[in-house]
Amino acid sequence: MVATNDKLLGIRTWCSSTADRVIIGVAAALPWSTSLTILLIILWLVFTLATITVSDFRRELLTLAGSLPVALACLAVLSTSWADVGWSERLGGADGFYKLLAIPLLLAQFRRSQRSHRVLIGYLVSCTVLLVLSWISISLPPNLTVLRARIPGVPVRDVLTQSLEFIFCAFVLLFIAIEFLRNARLGEGFALFALALLFLSDVLYLQSTQTWFLSWFPPTLIVLVLFFLLVHQRVGIKAVGCVLVVGVIVCAGLWNLSPDVQRAARIVWEKVENDPAYLVGAERAKYWPISLTLIRKEPLLGHGAGSVRDLFARQTGQPYVPSDPFQQTLSLGIQLGLIGVALLWAMWLSHGLIFRGASLLHWAGLIVVIECAINSLWVSPLTGFAQGWTYVLFVGVMGGMTNRERSGGWLEFPYKSESPPLLATRRKLRHWKRAHHGGKPERIRAFCWIGGVKLLADRRLVRIE
Repeated sequence: MVATNDKLLGIRTWCSSTADRVIIGVAAALPWSTSLTILLIILWLVFTLATITVSDFRRELLTLAGSLPVALACLAVLSTSWADVGWSERLGGADGFYKLLAIPLLLAQFRRSQRSHRVLIGYLVSCTVLLVLSWISISLPPNLTVLRARIPGVPVRDVLTQSLEFIFCAFVLLFIAIEFLRNARLGEGFALFALALLFLSDVLYLQSTQTWFLSWFPPTLIVLVLFFLLVHQRVGIKAVGCVLVVGVIVCAGLWNLSPDVQRAARIVWEKVENDPAYLVGAERAKYWPISLTLIRKEPLLGHGAGSVRDLFARQTGQPYVPSDPFQQTLSLGIQLGLIGVALLWAMWLSHGLIFRGASLLHWAGLIVVIECAINSLWVSPLTGFAQGWTYVLFVGVMGGMTNRERSGGWLEFPYKSESPPLLATRRKLRHWKRAHHGGKPERIRAFCWIGGVKLLADRRLVRIE
């Protein structure tokens, strides 16, 4: 019996560590390949469901950060029952919400795992390789059409997705570089600072090639918001005021000394005067008012998942219409009503509140939430693949680790979740009590190393240090 339990314990420990390594692979594959990412996610689900217990999952569902994504996904599935379209369109409309079910699983997994930093490192290394290929494709001559990317500087995916990935990496590296410089590790600090500038310069180059307002404005707004947050968090509120003053002075100097800046501003102003829809684009100017009209018709529960294209076709009388109004809130408002919109913004708020601390994990999670919330004003990132899974991955991984840090690492003991380290600790404590105290319920303290995790355990409490 003991041998069987030890064998099962070994299998669960192996599955748990394998699930962590697969998630590291997901983070590395996400900037590159959709197919490979899907395959790794399926493998992760197999290993995770073999180790996560019901009590683990229930504990995450009792928090807003874990329950709101599940509620939003369940509402999307239920809305297929009242959508007035075919079942293929209904299931296709709900397809973008299924990934939200992975958030509580990731929260539960990384509440007890210590590999969240490796997930972040895997993503950074993968994006760094992508950065090298991006600069190579930019510098290649035009006659090398075989080696050049479809869009110069964008080897895979699209300009917006790559820009958001590089912005995330740049500000994570800036955070680490500041910490290194504070600790007098000047070599590492300046090296990471230079790498962060390379990421931002690539983003700047890609945005400089875009002529449309909404092609460069969302990434620019995200960079400005993250920059001021980073300065406020690492330096202080006075530094934010100084940066604002310096920024105003620099902008005034550029305006007075650069005729090109004045000419560009004048051209944009003239285009806006002639056509106000220039700021948001013709399609958004057309479909946003239609979306508001559709929301007013079914304000509470919406028209059901997958109904956007059919509703747009009825309203405009055109056969070819988009399946999305190019705005996340409007998209959910049409399909899931104001209840869906409330769940969406409550989910973002709850996830943002997880990352209130000052550690690297808090900062990385906050970047993802801010990027998704700001970018949702012009597109629907959450229901897309690359941006949606980036949000799910880092909110779940970083959120699970920060939840454990926020609770001080203290868990009730005996803990209901039969995780392998706690099972082994409980067994060792039980044998130790019988050998030294005859089974008496005295307070017992013991240190043991299991899988690289140090556990301080007694009769009532377990602390993960």
